[in-house]
Amino acid sequence: IDRFGNCMTNIEAKGPNDQLKYKKWNLIVNGKHTARLCSFFGAGKSSELIALWNSNQQLELAVKNKSAQDIYGFKIGDSVLASKK
Repeated sequence: IDRFGNCMTNIEAKGPNDQLKYKKWNLIVNGKHTARLCSFFGAGKSSELIALWNSNQQLELAVKNKSAQDIYGFKIGDSVLASKK
């Protein structure tokens, strides 16, 4: 979790996961929050949980102009499940 409240995951867009960057996926956090895959932070709506690939090619959870950690109560070790739409 960075100083902006964005949450980094251990899901990387390398090797077998490279296809995640280009397909539509359902991303479920802690079994209850759905994140929409976006290409940049500004694509999110107000208070919407989004996921995007950061510069390290790791999947990052964020909320536009807000803290995903504060809004959704995320903490280190929370689960993220990715499944095809």
